[in-house]
Amino acid sequence: MEISNFNIFKNAAGTSAQLKSQGITESNSFVGKNDFFNILAAQLKYQDPMAGGDNSEYIAQMSQFAMIEKLENLSDQINALYNLNSAQNALEVIGKEVVLDTMEAGEVRGIVDRVEISSKGINYVVDGQTYMYPALLSVGSGEAQSK
Repeated sequence: MEISNFNIFKNAAGTSAQLKSQGITESNSFVGKNDFFNILAAQLKYQDPMAGGDNSEYIAQMSQFAMIEKLENLSDQINALYNLNSAQNALEVIGKEVVLDTMEAGEVRGIVDRVEISSKGINYVVDGQTYMYPALLSVGSGEAQSK
C-alpha cells in the first residue's frame, strides 16, 4: 500500500502559503464574532433615539452572525475529524516497514516501533529512532525486503 505525502503539518503549512498567495490573510485579521458584537454595540450606542433602527437590518445582521458562528463550529468539527483520522492512519503503520522523509535524516526506511501522538503532532519511532513530523512516503508489509 502506497501513501503519498501524508503529513498533517506539512499540508497545513502548504495551505497557509496557498491562502496568502491568493490574498487571503490569517484568521487573526478576520472579522470574527467579537468584532461583530463591537460593531453592533457601536451602532446601537450612536443611533438616533428618535429615528430608531430598521428591524429588518438587525435581523439580517443577526442571521449573518448565526451563520458565521455555525461556520466556525463546522470548521472546528472538521479539524477534529481530520486530526482523528490522521492519528488513526499513523497507528495503522505500527509494525510495518515505512519510508519517511524526515527533517533530521532525510529519507529513512525501517520498521515502525511505535507512534507518539501529542498536541504538537505525530512522531514515528523507527528502529528505535524518533522522527518528528515526517512525511510518510510509503508503507510496506513489515517484512524486510531483500535487495
